[in-house]
Amino acid sequence: MILAYSCRLAILSGTLPNGCKIHKKVWLVADLPHDIGQLSYGQLPGAILKLDFNEGEQIFEATKMEFRKVKKKEIKPPGQGKKPTKGEYQAMFE
Repeated sequence: MILAYSCRLAILSGTLPNGCKIHKKVWLVADLPHDIGQLSYGQLPGAILKLDFNEGEQIFEATKMEFRKVKKKEIKPPGQGKKPTKGEYQAMFE
């Protein structure tokens, strides 16, 4: 339980190509369908409320959560983007 939310735990353990061992634990709340989280860990199915790197080496934990209505002026439409050519698009994934 974090901030009165029942969390799910996801664990990643392994070795990086450079030989460093990693161990990550992520506590997330699927009831909050927003894929948000600390650092770049916002792609999981739910709101991330806690991250633990290498058994306590670094810990990030939510301490407060506020819900409010978003004001219309806070939402901005996407800008005028440039449509990539097929070659430019394919190069983004190489």
